[in-house]
Amino acid sequence: MKKWTVCLLILCLGIFCLAPACAAGTGEQHYITDEAGLLQDSQRLELERQAKDISQRYGCGVYLVTVGDYTDTAPGSVYDCARVIYTQKNLGLGAEQNGLLLLLSMEDRDYSLISHGTAGNAAFTDYGKDVLTDAFLPALADNDWYEGFQLYLEQSETLLAQAAAGHPVDAPGQNVGRFHPLAILFSLVLGSGVAAIVCLILKGSMKSVREAAGASAYLEPDGVQFTIRQDHFTHRTQTRRKIETEVKSSSSGGSGGFSGKSGKF
Repeated sequence: MKKWTVCLLILCLGIFCLAPACAAGTGEQHYITDEAGLLQDSQRLELERQAKDISQRYGCGVYLVTVGDYTDTAPGSVYDCARVIYTQKNLGLGAEQNGLLLLLSMEDRDYSLISHGTAGNAAFTDYGKDVLTDAFLPALADNDWYEGFQLYLEQSETLLAQAAAGHPVDAPGQNVGRFHPLAILFSLVLGSGVAAIVCLILKGSMKSVREAAGASAYLEPDGVQFTIRQDHFTHRTQTRRKIETEVKSSSSGGSGGFSGKSGKF
């Protein structure tokens, strides 16, 4: 009887110790955190579904966090805050915690876009982040939050898909489509043919032109008349435009560390 009691106690103790670990391993990870209250519940749930699908399909988490004022979360820059949030929330997928995080701070309309992990940095290169922000920042500048966040997810999926295909976006003009050699040859032949036709037409229109013996042939019958015109400037107007600064940052830790960019929206 005592033996069974001891075995039962050991079993209960084992379950009690393993329960937290099991819960942590199967816990649901949130991809959309809207502390600033920019989204309706239905919009947040739809974005959560989209982000989860993209993240699990490519093994790279795509996250969004909105806050009222990032300085309430962590000191330093908005980029530093994004790193703190990524670390504290244990974001990312896989052993290297591959992922992408967009942080919005509404107080001064700051944003930071960071990537982490070898796969995360490979898909979201410096130029790739520029392409990404060009896609969604205009909508955020117009306070169209749901549209901007959808564009953020859609463009992230595009960059992940191109990286998975072996063609990550890493320089202007890359990955915009491949041209078949025959198409290039056809374009060259067609261009040469059009140029030749244009030259023949121009040459034909020049047959009536003859070289004149004297300079008088090049003058109008009434001669040459000169007029004098003076412009007087009374004042000068200067137009100034505010240029938003953008900071790109990276951290140590090799290809698996953080890299990102920050700015205003």
